[in-house]
Amino acid sequence: MEPNRYRFSKEDYEAWEEEKRLQREEKRAALRRRKQRKVRQAVMISLSGVMVVVIAAVVIFFSNFGLTGAEEENSVITKEMQTTESGFTSFSLMACGDNLLHTKLYTEAADRANGNGYDFTYLYQDIAPLTKDADICFVNQETPLATAVLPPSSYPLFNTPSETITALHDIGFNVFNIVSNHSLDMGAKGLKATIDFMETVPDSLYVGAYTNRTEMEKLHYLTVDGMKVAFVGFTEMTNGITLSSDSDLAFVYTSDEVEMKKLIEDANQEADVVIVSVHWGQENVTSALPAQKELAQKFADWGADLILGHHPHVLEEIETVTAADGRTVPICYSLGNLTSTMNDPANHVGGFFQCNIIVDHASGSVSFADEKFIPTINYFTAGKNNIHVIPFSAYTETMAANHGFAITTDYVKNLLSSTVGTELIPELNSGGESGAE
Repeated sequence: MEPNRYRFSKEDYEAWEEEKRLQREEKRAALRRRKQRKVRQAVMISLSGVMVVVIAAVVIFFSNFGLTGAEEENSVITKEMQTTESGFTSFSLMACGDNLLHTKLYTEAADRANGNGYDFTYLYQDIAPLTKDADICFVNQETPLATAVLPPSSYPLFNTPSETITALHDIGFNVFNIVSNHSLDMGAKGLKATIDFMETVPDSLYVGAYTNRTEMEKLHYLTVDGMKVAFVGFTEMTNGITLSSDSDLAFVYTSDEVEMKKLIEDANQEADVVIVSVHWGQENVTSALPAQKELAQKFADWGADLILGHHPHVLEEIETVTAADGRTVPICYSLGNLTSTMNDPANHVGGFFQCNIIVDHASGSVSFADEKFIPTINYFTAGKNNIHVIPFSAYTETMAANHGFAITTDYVKNLLSSTVGTELIPELNSGGESGAE
């Protein structure tokens, strides 16, 4: 994990927030972003890291567009002055891993609904304080949501009641990855039903699988405070199940680098922020594989600003890479499980990557502030009864003693230290204690 990632001071951050509220020149900002993207591309082609060359390129570029003398002068001011002049937009993101619902989870939800569908409120209610105020809240929906056309089922061929998404949406989740190794568990019919349901979820975005190729190639984004935040999603596999050659349904495997590169580069041209969601790696392995790291570097070089990984069902490291154009790109290789009833204690330690994403209006550059990892625990009693997700900060020694897998607080801390590391976890980094009585 790199310790030198750029962070903003509290005073600067508060100043930018105030400026965001006071200065909302959307048309002018949009024009500047488009022009500055072209400038950055020209600079990349020149392969010059010398500031005087960059400034000269900017001057030439703006003069070719016939700008006024005042605007030409504005184009050669320092980055610090541009920041002050044009301002920033910042917004918050929370992202977690796999929502993996085995039989026990949806049968308990059915019991709580008293014969009226499924009630997943209890499963998620304790994480609502973490998620409800985030501008963007992401989860990987591991399994199909096709109970409108097929009965619910669990491992090895999953079909999950769609009410799980309703419950997550109710507590603030608004971005749902739907492409994974289980996407075709219910065949094309199940994937189509999943997409049809996701189309009905208001004020949200689904990522990774689409009704046809044309839809897949569109820009899929949320608008946050005037900023376009685009998501693209890929999967390494679909467990050997494939679509028939005549199916219109569309998603991208990680083996198709040409298509992935195109989608990321296209998104980078149209959006202010590009986030890649990728289903990859090896299950129950707590360190990213070399192939994941190689692909992450390519995502960054192609234009990704943030990479959110899932599939291993356990935590893996969070680190940064430097993209070909010099940007610093955070990578969460695996955020573990949000929930499941898997049999390894490590499967029940997950969490949220939390940050503020800051867009510089003048340059279009993307930076990250206030990065944290907030650990969570799947808590349940013997027999995997009454399972629900709780923040690790609320996990007491008494609860640990009563946990169905007897997961101790020390076990969790050691796992967090060996995967995510302590830098992003305030209670571990500061030497403070989680799990107080």
